[in-house]
Amino acid sequence: MRDIIVLLISMILIITALTSRFAGAVGYWWFGIFRPQDWVWGNINSLKLPLIAIALFVIPCFLQGLWPRFKDPISKLLLGYLVLTVVTQFTSSCIPIGFRISYFQQFAVLLLAIFLTIRVTDSEQRFCWIVAVVGLSLAFHAGKAGLLGMLGMGGTYYGASTMQGLFAGSNGFAFGSAVLLFFNLFIIKMAYAKNALFYLPNLVRSQRTLKLIKLFGPIVCIGIIYNVITLFSRGSALAMFLGLALWFSLSSLLKFKHILIMGIIGVLGLSVIGLPDGYKDRIASAFVEDEELDDSAASRPHFWGIAMEMVADNPLGVGPGCYNTYYPIYDSSFGKYGMYRTVHSAHFEVISEIGYLGALSWILLYVISIKKLFYIRKSVKLTPINKEQDEFYVNAANLLIAAITVFLIGSSFYAMAYNDIIWLLWGLTAVLITLFKQYSSQSQKELKVKT
Repeated sequence: MRDIIVLLISMILIITALTSRFAGAVGYWWFGIFRPQDWVWGNINSLKLPLIAIALFVIPCFLQGLWPRFKDPISKLLLGYLVLTVVTQFTSSCIPIGFRISYFQQFAVLLLAIFLTIRVTDSEQRFCWIVAVVGLSLAFHAGKAGLLGMLGMGGTYYGASTMQGLFAGSNGFAFGSAVLLFFNLFIIKMAYAKNALFYLPNLVRSQRTLKLIKLFGPIVCIGIIYNVITLFSRGSALAMFLGLALWFSLSSLLKFKHILIMGIIGVLGLSVIGLPDGYKDRIASAFVEDEELDDSAASRPHFWGIAMEMVADNPLGVGPGCYNTYYPIYDSSFGKYGMYRTVHSAHFEVISEIGYLGALSWILLYVISIKKLFYIRKSVKLTPINKEQDEFYVNAANLLIAAITVFLIGSSFYAMAYNDIIWLLWGLTAVLITLFKQYSSQSQKELKVKT
């Protein structure tokens, strides 16, 4: 039954992608985030659904004349970063050469999909639909895992042992869950908007849909939060809770009474549900003396130091995905932590593999994104235009600020520089910047006509 449902949804997305470029984008991200091939009982990899999804998205866009545009600063920075990865292909001596070329090809396809997603996501409704598809895709896995864990049914292992791709392993699953939690909080927040029906697709545009979101949305989010906790990923849990504090603050919900209520509920909830065995010891291990740190915590500064040695010798970087190959050459511990290790930090991954200019682009993407998103919030609050639409832009900015911040913090401990999520977050930021520019300019024109 599960296989039939997945194949049915896949076929619907493929058929609709033939007639709509935006449907192609939705299909691409559904395959990329939900990864139906990891969820079904049978093996459907022979169908090559991800390849079909990207083909039905990219090729029709080009045939229709929908090419990427680079009018906003985020798109320009993304293009610049892609150019830098091309440069590393000629300067890196990483062997085998086929490995780094394959890594680059995957990244180039991802950015192409991002550029085209920016192009076809040309309305507020479509922004919401992309967020919903991405958020609910992983929410199905993460929410179910957390709720099963709360019921003592071994939910921790649901997904962590079967998910591949973006969310392979417990750290990847926890990290993705922590970031995409805010996509689902955005969905819940928009369900309470006065014009909430305006943002729903025609197929599900009803009060019943809004009631379902309001009822089950918080439950799913609680499941996601507990899932991150039970996966023993300290970095993801830290980033998630800091992100939650930021999101509540931005949403004007972080008042003393709310903190008190949430604290009481959290304490009572955990006292009834409990934490996984060994969780307290796992957290405590990060705060002991240096000589008592577990291998996971103790090894990271070593890996980061090697990244800085690599870039000192290779200012343009060693090439995407090549840190692991270069690691044994620079490893001064003589294999204490193993061979061909990963850098365990997206930020050091970028500087070692794309070089100083890549790191500069990486930092600017964070800084400019956050700056632009706060500008949108400030503009809406200082000069309100339309209360209902203003609410959308504030909620969308809050979502992206919180999610990008969680990625910034969480990826400090995991090599996630080529993970689809952060590039999608920057893509959505570019979409919001473009939409807000059109919205504010149109409103100014209407105001001039009236006066």
